[in-house]
Amino acid sequence: MVRVTLKVSPLAKAAVLGAMAGMGLVLYGMHKDVSWAGGVGTVLFFGGAITWYIERYRMYRKRKDGD
Repeated sequence: MVRVTLKVSPLAKAAVLGAMAGMGLVLYGMHKDVSWAGGVGTVLFFGGAITWYIERYRMYRKRKDGD
C-alpha cells in the first residue's frame, strides 16, 4: 500500500472547498435551469482554482528558499 500526503495551507484548503461548492452550483444551475447558479458557481470554481495554484506556488517557493 502506498500513502500519499500533501501538506497545504488552510487558505488552500478553503480554496478547494470553494471550488467544489462552485462546481456544485454549476451542476445545479445546469440541471435545474437556474441562471444565477451557473454564473456564481463559475466564479467560485475559477476563484478557488486560481487561489489553490497561487498557494501551492507560494508553498513551493517557501520550501525551496528555505533549503
